[in-house]
Amino acid sequence: MNRKVDANELFLRVKAHSKENYIFLYSVMKALTMYSAAVALHTIVSGWANGNSTFLIRLPYWLASFAAMILTYIATMVGMLVIAYVPNWEDAVVPFTLAGVEYLLFSVLADSNPNSSLWHQWPLVFAAFCFVCFIKIVNAVRKMRVANYEPDLKELITTYRTNIIKNDIPASGFGALVALIVWLSFNHAFRIPFLRPLIPDISENWQSLFGIPCLVMMIFAIYTAERFRWHIVRTLRQMVSGDKSPPALHDIPQTNNLPSRRIASGRG
Repeated sequence: MNRKVDANELFLRVKAHSKENYIFLYSVMKALTMYSAAVALHTIVSGWANGNSTFLIRLPYWLASFAAMILTYIATMVGMLVIAYVPNWEDAVVPFTLAGVEYLLFSVLADSNPNSSLWHQWPLVFAAFCFVCFIKIVNAVRKMRVANYEPDLKELITTYRTNIIKNDIPASGFGALVALIVWLSFNHAFRIPFLRPLIPDISENWQSLFGIPCLVMMIFAIYTAERFRWHIVRTLRQMVSGDKSPPALHDIPQTNNLPSRRIASGRG
């Protein structure tokens, strides 16, 4: 049966537009990334099972990539709880760019040739990943205006926004810079003739250890994202029940189940 659509119905669609946009985008992104992750892991495991242990050198990078994939999902889910703006072209271009970079995080590890140096490009891809995250976060903060929320939510939104500005933006920018320096050092600077005698004889394969601090950084970011998610949920629960005073972030109970803690932090 045909019926006329009124302004109220369209307005409800507009309000849900941001959430539905990100749900659609991230369902595509994570399917693509999970496929690349599975192929890369199969390459590493099958190479090791066939007697070539050199494939295991790539494992720290794979673990860091997997944690990065989880982080972007969790951070976006936290951001979806509080976003109050209509998405624009940036909210399509940046996530799809991030999807391609996340795919590359795994695909550079998937070469079945044991002598391949393709995986040496992982720090460069990780630098690109951090940089795209930096752009995504800055774009979200720029459009997140406290004036768009009711007065009783302004403290929560201000805390969320301040957390992103003080922690997420510097961390993503710093991560991009460090990863770029590591890539340049192992793949270019160490090969410069006049620098070579001044640098210890280090195999390029040692650069895979860079994946360990990257993994730690991703786990910590997941922890803070989950911590702030719980802060948002608990704050809103108290407000709905009549208690208008938001709980302090440091009062949130913590567990020891990393990374599936029932806590929260957010990224836009």
